[in-house]
Amino acid sequence: MKHLLTYCLALSALLMTSTTTAQTPACSKFPSLAAKTQADWCADIVSTAALGLRMPRTVLWMGRKEGVDELLVVDMGSWEPNRGRLLAVSVNTAQGTTTAKELLKGLDRPHGLRLGPDGRVYLGEASRISRFAKPGSDAVVLETVVSDLPMEGRHPLKEFVFSADKVLYINVGAATDRCDKKAGAADGMPTCPEMSAPKPQAAVYVARFDAQGKLSSPTPFATGLRNSMALAAHPSGSIFQAENNIDFPEESFPAEEINKLVAGGHYGWPGCVENRKPVPGFQAAACAKTQAPAALLPAHAAPLHMQYSQTAFVPGQAAQRSGLLVSFHGYRTSGQRLVRYDTQADGTPVGAPVELLYDPGPAKGTEAGKSARKPGGPVGWAEDDKGHLWIADDRNRWLVWLHRAR
Repeated sequence: MKHLLTYCLALSALLMTSTTTAQTPACSKFPSLAAKTQADWCADIVSTAALGLRMPRTVLWMGRKEGVDELLVVDMGSWEPNRGRLLAVSVNTAQGTTTAKELLKGLDRPHGLRLGPDGRVYLGEASRISRFAKPGSDAVVLETVVSDLPMEGRHPLKEFVFSADKVLYINVGAATDRCDKKAGAADGMPTCPEMSAPKPQAAVYVARFDAQGKLSSPTPFATGLRNSMALAAHPSGSIFQAENNIDFPEESFPAEEINKLVAGGHYGWPGCVENRKPVPGFQAAACAKTQAPAALLPAHAAPLHMQYSQTAFVPGQAAQRSGLLVSFHGYRTSGQRLVRYDTQADGTPVGAPVELLYDPGPAKGTEAGKSARKPGGPVGWAEDDKGHLWIADDRNRWLVWLHRAR
């Protein structure tokens, strides 16, 4: 495929650090993250577990008032049900101070958080999508707008995105890694029993607003998608998904994928990975009938969030040149970083990625050879009106502020 990114190209670019620099000390009054950034950019830790963070996953920038940035943060708490919270976090970058307030608690494995086309905030839990008015002096009250979403098995989290034409796309992850029950081919296409249930998993669903602003019951839009934790909507109308692929033990197999979603498209799970390559024991003929990916990412990168940005993060980048930002959350060589891809007019990523934030992991030499912190784990982020990013790191229980040097 003409615009397919090979794994080797992507990985070699990820391992190159010549375009990055160790950030200068004292970028702000907050402590600096021991990581590499692009020249003239800083990464600072603005919130930690000391402020109550347990497992922050997603951030929404709500604005700035009198020099204070106001954020909403989804804190999943843990993988146990009903431990999640929604926090209001206020960051005074000039003074180097942060405060947090709990708005909701008892949420069931929350993850997705977006501003909807109706101006309300949308929140995704394991089995539902809810919305609420922007927080003010009143208590936050959830209104369920999509309910009874499948949440069985290994991938219960719900990410979602709104398209340019106000359609809601929702991740419904597979219950298993490789299909615990026997996989086969239905009508020549890869299938698994969990995909043929009344509410199939391993799919992306859609829900549409009616004239009164009510969302329709969600229906499957695309299938054969193991876990669509990263969804992005391009202004052109294109919808992209980053696939967290099957967990084979090999370091370099299988590559993760970025897929351009089309109605009725089948993207290969559980029998096909990478560029329609059959997994051991599966037939290549069935894979040939599935949709080819738009790009390949490094194996085990674990992409958990994607977002388009016109910010010039890279020296020499053309002004207003749109790029696709992707967080690589994986523990292995290719993970623990935030990268940027150039894009075509329809949002398709092209070329090799450039690292915006690369956290190589904790420093050595601590007591008994143990590290004082875990390797970086960027999940979701929000971009503010200055092009700065507010990034959730769920492993270290941090919020990281990626900003231009003063």
